[in-house]
Amino acid sequence: MLVWRIAALTSGVALAGCLEGTGTFSAGGQGDAQRLADARRSDAAPDTDAHPGPDPDARPGPTPDTDAHPGPDPDTDARPGPDRDAYVDTDARPGPDHDARVRPDTDAAPGPDPDAQPGPVPDALVVPEPDAHIPFVCQFGDRVEVGTVASRDADGQPRLVETSGLMQSRLNRDVFWANNDNGNEHRLFALGRDGTYLASYELDLAGSQDIEGLAMGPGPIAGRNYLYLGDVGANWRIWGCSTANVDTGDCTGCPNIPARCGGGICDCRGRELHVYRTEEPAVAPGQDFTAVADVPVETFVLRFPDAMLGRRQDVETMMVDPRGGDLYLVTKHTTPALLLRAAAPLRSDAPNVLEIAGELPWGGESQATGGDISPDGWLVGVRRYGDAHVWERAPGATIAEAVQGPDCRIGAGEIQAESFAFDVDGSGSFFSLSESAGHETVPLYRYPRQ
Repeated sequence: MLVWRIAALTSGVALAGCLEGTGTFSAGGQGDAQRLADARRSDAAPDTDAHPGPDPDARPGPTPDTDAHPGPDPDTDARPGPDRDAYVDTDARPGPDHDARVRPDTDAAPGPDPDAQPGPVPDALVVPEPDAHIPFVCQFGDRVEVGTVASRDADGQPRLVETSGLMQSRLNRDVFWANNDNGNEHRLFALGRDGTYLASYELDLAGSQDIEGLAMGPGPIAGRNYLYLGDVGANWRIWGCSTANVDTGDCTGCPNIPARCGGGICDCRGRELHVYRTEEPAVAPGQDFTAVADVPVETFVLRFPDAMLGRRQDVETMMVDPRGGDLYLVTKHTTPALLLRAAAPLRSDAPNVLEIAGELPWGGESQATGGDISPDGWLVGVRRYGDAHVWERAPGATIAEAVQGPDCRIGAGEIQAESFAFDVDGSGSFFSLSESAGHETVPLYRYPRQ
């Protein structure tokens, strides 16, 4: 039986070779011997080359790569799907070239490019809330005079004659920033800890009138510090008051306003304020005095909410929250003091409408003249002419929630104090610098927390 099967298979293979006209196989050749061996193995396992259709080895032309056979490719771990090692050039296949595929660029993802969206680029959050917090204790020692600031230079030219803002540098050790108010030259001054002048920076603040606020906070580039200057002072201006008679201050037609605006200006156009931002420059504590001109700034417009209609708009306190960049103002001539908030990121292409975020619990007119939020975000400080108040911020609390809690009151009467700056050492101590008010020099004070 076995001899018959071998003979039949040999004859069939030889006949197929003749029909194909290849001349590859013959009855007595080496190929026939190989097929005899294959036939003997067929009793134990089927020949994988015996699938229907012509024998691939008998086709004319070069022997194709066995990896091109239909079915799973052994080189691809027997995974179903097309053979990745096939000799077919992918450039010749319809559709995209698979050989040219690379990891997609996230900028090419469907939808608008974030960099191309209108509006401001969100400011970077530079100070997250710390995990650990040491509770604040309201205990301050006597103030210490750490420096003396001259109101004029050696040639008698004015420098800090009406100091309104003071910030301790976050970038330069033992360096302070200060500015004048009320229409003086638009310059930022860098001071050493002993009060010596290190540099002045002339800013392009065209059209500004009363730069009262100075703050430090985050900005568009993570890890960098930015100075904010606020053209927010207005003295006697009241939003919504008639301008029929500016010279006499006639407030006819103004809702809830006395017959006269305190002898000042009644301005129905005073709804908008301006804030300027610039990156903090690098200053060496002991450097020679340097004057820098044409410092670029970003300009932001703040707009009072409708709820401020008929209220005096004078503001001298501006702060920036290091934990998110929200900007805060505290009104000076309202009862009670109003805490106004402009949410971050500030828009440069449209007005930023302020919201009334809260009230400070003082009786009578606020008289708030300066303030700051500590670099770690735990403390909020606002000073008036005769005292300063510090609030502790509970974990997870907003600035508005913080100032509703108990405050720590510190006696801080000075010549005419309009500045407040927390020490960057994290102690809760703070610095204060007064206007010169006709004095040749004024002291730079530190109020140490014990």
